[in-house]
Amino acid sequence: MSRSDGTSVEPLIREALHALVAIDFDRYMAMWHDDCRVEYPTQLPGRPANIVGKERLAEYNRGAFHGTDRREIRDLEIRPFADPSFALVEFELVQSFGGGAGHFQGRVCIIFGEREGKLSSMREYADTRLLVEAIATYERTVTKSARSVDPAVGNSAGKEY
Repeated sequence: MSRSDGTSVEPLIREALHALVAIDFDRYMAMWHDDCRVEYPTQLPGRPANIVGKERLAEYNRGAFHGTDRREIRDLEIRPFADPSFALVEFELVQSFGGGAGHFQGRVCIIFGEREGKLSSMREYADTRLLVEAIATYERTVTKSARSVDPAVGNSAGKEY
């Protein structure tokens, strides 16, 4: 079903991507329809492939937003479908997380849908291998830092508390 006003979903998508880059969780979540559906066909191990409902999406996204230090979107392309309530979005995502201990850079393709002025659906494709490697690097860094704790001092060099 196309938007009743015949306008494109592009402005809504751009606003959502701005909220992602700004790491503005509340602004991003306010853009989602209450009964939205998000699909991750190439999901990370141990993560859901489908999320239904704004409340569940907020639970899932909370960690991703609050653990991210920096996020950048490069080479953005938005391609509208014949139905103006859907568009294909492609970009390169660059982000760091965990105090800079983890870093991800890779291409992302997303199909966004809109209903009643809110994002109603999202299907995201990304190279999860790259993200799994970034998380593993982060975990090795955190583990190495934890091992370097001097029991006499109870702190590790360079670690902030």
